[in-house]
Amino acid sequence: ELYKNGFAITRGSYSTPDASGIERIEVLKGPAASLYGRGDPGGLVNIVTKKPQAEAFTRLDASAGRWDRYRTSLDVNTPLNEDGSLLSRVNLAVEDNQSFRDHVGNSRQIISPAFSWQISPDTHLLLESEFSRTESVFDRGIPAPNNQVGAVKRSAFFGEPNDGEIHNNNQMIQLTLEHYLNDDWKLRLANHYTQGNLHGYSSETSRLIGDAVTRFYRHRNFEWNDSITQAELHGNLDVAGWQHQLLLGLEYENYRNSQKYPQSATSLGYGLDIYNPVYG
Repeated sequence: ELYKNGFAITRGSYSTPDASGIERIEVLKGPAASLYGRGDPGGLVNIVTKKPQAEAFTRLDASAGRWDRYRTSLDVNTPLNEDGSLLSRVNLAVEDNQSFRDHVGNSRQIISPAFSWQISPDTHLLLESEFSRTESVFDRGIPAPNNQVGAVKRSAFFGEPNDGEIHNNNQMIQLTLEHYLNDDWKLRLANHYTQGNLHGYSSETSRLIGDAVTRFYRHRNFEWNDSITQAELHGNLDVAGWQHQLLLGLEYENYRNSQKYPQSATSLGYGLDIYNPVYG
């Protein structure tokens, strides 16, 4: 599983996490991972997002690369009152890429606002959100005639340029309330809600017959929403000279997913010559 701030996020067709809102990445290997979430015995990866800070700052990053790759990100942290009990932070990123593959490219826009409120010296409320939009051309890659890689140009595209892009939209909100009972004991109540959809058209290869690939036409229409609630008690104990950390927790999840993808019959008549593709 891939987690974000302790919540599983690999549900539905969640888009690839964007680096603009990531503070650090934590990795638990082996049985230690069974302490959290669903108890994955092989380990887990937890993404920790950027949190509001006490000092105001603004950071702008811009980059450009091969195949018309352009990216800009903005990080704005702003205290909202004089005593610093209300803080805000907004991360924004915009990216546009073409590719070494003919007719293949993608773009992404993402904004991640976060707000924190120190209600009292012992009570803290944190609201984090993320809204992302990704558009990409669906690409199955290239065939290997007679099991020979490189016989077909690596840039050759066997979809249909006029199909357009696959659109993937995601919205996420996380709300966390922490209250210290004393120096050793803490209560944590948190909720994670995400929803998203993925839709678009694609022409996809199926089989290689001689010098041609068969193809079929497909429409994707996915929708999902996921709600996770966690209640935890954290404690520090000193027993017989040994220090212990105690974690008791409950987690409830309600996940719903709808996937529809009607497709045409596979046809060589809708196929392409792998050495001279003619679209349309």
